[in-house]
Amino acid sequence: MARNAARDPQRANRQGLWRPGYISTANTVFLIIIALSIGTIAFMQMRSNQAAEAVSSGLFAANSTFSDAVQQARETERPVFVLASAEWCGPCQTMKRTTLADAEVQDRLLARAVPYLLDVTSMGDLSQEDGELAQSLGVTNIPAAYLIEPDGTVRTAFRGMRSKESFLEWLNASG
Repeated sequence: MARNAARDPQRANRQGLWRPGYISTANTVFLIIIALSIGTIAFMQMRSNQAAEAVSSGLFAANSTFSDAVQQARETERPVFVLASAEWCGPCQTMKRTTLADAEVQDRLLARAVPYLLDVTSMGDLSQEDGELAQSLGVTNIPAAYLIEPDGTVRTAFRGMRSKESFLEWLNASG
């Protein structure tokens, strides 16, 4: 039967055998939907990362090293706000583009602390100073935030993503 079907494409189709090069309209529509979905997801991820990077570069731009942040904290008599985050961490990126992007959060944070971003995307690529900082803070879960006095004492900390309200409550309670 298969031998005869190979000679007669219409008969092969009637028998439910697949013809090389044949894609049904339904399959074509399905493939287009899948391709559009993948493209949309990739675009949204790219925009999300760009928004988080914009917050990071604005809020955390003043201090390129933890030593710089500590020096500024001493001069201004404020603690250092350390945010441990990574590029691959979804909750970290969400917190950057929502909570930390909020103008009220930024204003209060800058008035009370000196921000520093501890990027733990690749622990092997950390500077010696950042590696020692991550180890001394015991960074195991991210996002994690710490208020650190210029003398190195951790005033308060939290782990996990925070909403604007929760973050401001934490910041106000920290003194």
